[in-house]
Amino acid sequence: MNEREKRGLIFVLLMFGVYFVPFMIYPAVSQWVESTYDNVQQRKAQVKRLQRLIGKDQEWRQEHTRIKEREQTVEAALLPGNSQNLIATYLQDSLRTEAGKAKLKIRSLEIAEFSQLRHWLLVSQSLRFQASSQQLYDFTSALNAHPTLFKVVILNVQVGRKNQLEGSLTVTGISHVIIEPQADDAS
Repeated sequence: MNEREKRGLIFVLLMFGVYFVPFMIYPAVSQWVESTYDNVQQRKAQVKRLQRLIGKDQEWRQEHTRIKEREQTVEAALLPGNSQNLIATYLQDSLRTEAGKAKLKIRSLEIAEFSQLRHWLLVSQSLRFQASSQQLYDFTSALNAHPTLFKVVILNVQVGRKNQLEGSLTVTGISHVIIEPQADDAS
């Protein structure tokens, strides 16, 4: 190549470079830099979010433990049993046991009544009793302290013979709704 051809080639390369660099290479490099910058910013945001979550890990674990403990407390306060008969039997047995400890005399126990409220089964048990005021106090205190949640919802008291209290009370407890298995139609 002679000097003239070299200058011509340099001129063509210069013209190509003048056109190609600003209109082709620069936009591609600029777009790549912006894309890389956006990716870096997204990664930084993800790292910050993950660090916040890691920082809250202990808090979430404590909350999970607290909820599990509360769930166990609620479960322990429910009347046990997988049928209405078993639930009623447990309730009546608990009432008899606490009455025996308080020396409260149960005259009669009525049939337990059940009402469903969403996913809960409310069980009401009425009884007639005879007791002194201290025995009645001890009995109701024992029901309030019982691990199963019992609430005296109705209490009627009259003074009977020999200053003995006679009356009736209704105790309510809570259990899970019992889902009876449905019988398959044999048609």
